[in-house]
Amino acid sequence: MSAIASNTVKPHTLNYQSVPTRGPELHSVKAIALATFIGSIFAGAVLLAVNFRRLGKGGMVVPTILAGLVALAIVIGIGFALPVGTPGMIFVIAQIGLARLVATKTQGEALKQHESRGGKIASAWKSAGVGAICFVGVLALILAIALAAA
Repeated sequence: MSAIASNTVKPHTLNYQSVPTRGPELHSVKAIALATFIGSIFAGAVLLAVNFRRLGKGGMVVPTILAGLVALAIVIGIGFALPVGTPGMIFVIAQIGLARLVATKTQGEALKQHESRGGKIASAWKSAGVGAICFVGVLALILAIALAAA
């Protein structure tokens, strides 16, 4: 055997059982509230659905999206029914409060466990992006309803 062959380094074998499992990237309650602030209750529902999917609760995705759409329809309906000049911030605060409540009740414990195990929390920028995309969609929907009603 040559001197070069005898001096080769053997590759290190990784013991996968020693590597901590971090799981999927989840959106925090604060991030869900941020998305709701930017893009309505529907944006918060989208992030809740993403978390449910990543937590292995795929059966909760469609009901969560549908609940977000119903809540959005209620908010838009109330918005059109109230007189002009009603402070819009009331709707924003109510939506954020509802999103935080639902997120805490349905995913709060799972998020705490995820973080305590070293799980990754999604960037707030991603949540803001989802909120911005939903904002554009909600704005288009409101404009379409307003134009159809005129």
